[in-house]
Amino acid sequence: MPEQVDNGTDVTTQPLARVGEWTLGPLAQRPGVAASAVVRGVEVWIPLAGLIDVDAERARLTREVDKALGDLEGTKKKLMNQDFLAKARPDVVQREKDRLELLDQTVAKLNKALDALRG
Repeated sequence: MPEQVDNGTDVTTQPLARVGEWTLGPLAQRPGVAASAVVRGVEVWIPLAGLIDVDAERARLTREVDKALGDLEGTKKKLMNQDFLAKARPDVVQREKDRLELLDQTVAKLNKALDALRG
């Protein structure tokens, strides 16, 4: 039996979901510009076109990526500085290493969000 797509026409569940329309199933296509999440192993997309100013959000995220990249590079330079490593207490060095990891994750997440807005 081929997989089917439910286009959200069930009048009993539609009001419970508090949405006007939905598409369910393994053949469902991601809408162009959408937020996404994984809930209990199911990927959920929420279309954002018309809900937010996509260009403004892209610009904001781009500014955040640029700032995070600058901080990331500064932290890398600090950790490559042998003088800093020799003089700093171990807990300070560890804090910078933790910051480096967090900044790296932040840049990845921001880039993923930017990709999602590109559709």
